[in-house]
Amino acid sequence: MSIKFAKHMHYTIPGCVKIISTRSFKNFNNEEFLADIELTQWNDISLFSRPNEMWEFWKNQFLACINKHAPMRSKRMGNKKSPHELIRKVHKRHFLKKKAERTKDQSCQDYSRTARNEVNNLIKNAKRKYFSDNLAASRKRSP
Repeated sequence: MSIKFAKHMHYTIPGCVKIISTRSFKNFNNEEFLADIELTQWNDISLFSRPNEMWEFWKNQFLACINKHAPMRSKRMGNKKSPHELIRKVHKRHFLKKKAERTKDQSCQDYSRTARNEVNNLIKNAKRKYFSDNLAASRKRSP
């Protein structure tokens, strides 16, 4: 018997990071898992008369065994990417910097410096906007 599945759950808190939960099969041992499944008291399912209760019992027993051998792990992921305009300007800045280093031309160095300042100001303004928006939103939520 081979078990090759992972349950992925993810949720996003508005204005925050995305959290993804998945099972870790890093140290999964198939033989130990099967031995624990065989040791589980499956006959106790006959104590229940309703199908939903039987399903709940079976699911809880199975998940207890799964959680022992393949525990859930949470991982934080950023949920926003940089704007395309900013990325394009960062690439342009990098290109102009390399060109200025290669040619040692004063005009290329001036263009590179201007592009650097522009990108730094865009980043600074984006951070300022992000934090001011999030602070305003948190103030609205808190009583």
